[in-house]
Amino acid sequence: MSGTVNLAVPDIQLSAQELSFGEVICGQCCFKVVQISNPTTIRVKWSYSPPGKKRTEKTTKSWWQRKESSPPAPVPTPVVFNMAPTSGVMEPGDCYNAVIYFTPTQGKQYKEEVRLSVENSYMFHAIRLQGSGIEPRLDFPSGEITLGPVLPDNVVEADIVVSNPMPFPIEFYSLEFDQQYLQEEKILRWAKGYDNNEV
Repeated sequence: MSGTVNLAVPDIQLSAQELSFGEVICGQCCFKVVQISNPTTIRVKWSYSPPGKKRTEKTTKSWWQRKESSPPAPVPTPVVFNMAPTSGVMEPGDCYNAVIYFTPTQGKQYKEEVRLSVENSYMFHAIRLQGSGIEPRLDFPSGEITLGPVLPDNVVEADIVVSNPMPFPIEFYSLEFDQQYLQEEKILRWAKGYDNNEV
């Protein structure tokens, strides 16, 4: 008696292994679409691992030992690259789109790698991501502005030129000269429960 067995390894295919988001203004979001497909003849379950995610290790130390020996918890790093959905189940021949988001928080270049793992498979697929954050910047005149002598109850003015070197519009303001803001601050200071710490 003889027979034939066909073995199939779960796997997926990606439409791109590298994505460049270009320059994005800090605080804004840019997204790109990656198509995921199942080229096999079996059902495939995949999942996404965020960049920089580390596996937490269990410890048997007591509470006071951890409190004394453990260093202060680090400040969480802002997530600039994200993906949706983060996992999925695909039938043979299925394909659908996943969205990768880039939200820079600083004016610098970002390079990271995300991994897509396949259940019951030793293989994984990596997508290299890169993009640059741009911080809004205005150019003000250097040095001091001298208004000169002025008589009481008179007004003296001086013009300054503020230029925007960025390729996008920037809104700017000064709270010290915002009369509505100053009036609201005055009202709040008279309100109960409002102190010098703005609480």
